[in-house]
Amino acid sequence: MIIDRTAGVTPNRFLNRELRQDVGRLIGKATRDDMLRAFLWVSECQIAHDISESWANHIGVLDREVQEAEQRQTDTQNSSYSWTYDSRNQVTKDCHQTAATLVASLRRERNEAGHAHHECTQVLFELTSRFGMSSAQRVPVADPSGAPLLDTLGPLRQQLDAAKSRLTALIAEDREVLHELALRESYRRQSLTDDSSVPLTAIDSMKPAAFVDLVETMLQRDGFQTARPAAAGIASVVTATCPRGHVLLVSTHRVQRPYGQMPGPAALVGTPALHTARVIAGRLTPDLVVVVTNGHFSDPARRYGDENDMWLLPRRDLQWWAEWQEPLECCDNNSVQGA
Repeated sequence: MIIDRTAGVTPNRFLNRELRQDVGRLIGKATRDDMLRAFLWVSECQIAHDISESWANHIGVLDREVQEAEQRQTDTQNSSYSWTYDSRNQVTKDCHQTAATLVASLRRERNEAGHAHHECTQVLFELTSRFGMSSAQRVPVADPSGAPLLDTLGPLRQQLDAAKSRLTALIAEDREVLHELALRESYRRQSLTDDSSVPLTAIDSMKPAAFVDLVETMLQRDGFQTARPAAAGIASVVTATCPRGHVLLVSTHRVQRPYGQMPGPAALVGTPALHTARVIAGRLTPDLVVVVTNGHFSDPARRYGDENDMWLLPRRDLQWWAEWQEPLECCDNNSVQGA
């Protein structure tokens, strides 16, 4: 057999003469079938190695993203010594929650990627552990059932692309949320020097009628034309028409005792209140029903709102709207955005 010394791959030059002779004899005795078999075998191992290495690289990316998200989570956690007192503003709390959500998702992805990489290395070990056993080894190398070992990595190779896509989607979603929070933070900072800003503490001390007046004033500030529908029979309702012509029915609920980690019954707007707003909407036929409160909504009320396409603005959203001056905007899909 003739070795091309100008080729891109140069044979090893062993210092020991006997080794050189042994290698030369093996090469000299190799047939074309032997060479093809060896090439196919090594190719299978290289492909398996590449798949395993790709999963390892993906794990490295996940580890870096987890570390960064965990650092964000730490930087935005409650720094007060008492668990009953939280000095963070709502943007910081939302940043912390966003980081926590991302960490949980990334950890699930990291755990799955670790299992996939382990399965790849097992197959790679099966392939490489048979090197040198027999020059007549069957190629492709198969498992006891006759299925090619390399073929068993096909699903893992496809899952890698899906895993990368999921990671890209997670990062994109996280950045989108952070972008919205950055805009919200800019509104919050501007509100610190804005005399028209109405803090939640002031809203909590208002009478229900004053709260309705405030909501109507904020709607007008954001470009809505408002009216008080006398036919509705309830003073807490305002109708608002946005510049695009959509009609909103805004039902207001100023509650007592809206404070604390676990709001009491008086701080919860329940399903009956939402049903009442929906009944009124049946008479006035608006495009969207909005319910706003300085408190919170019960879980059944949230479910009822989702089932009936109602837009609920709890205490947090009210702060964005009233205190931080973030405008309420009407969308073409019969929803509102902003607060």
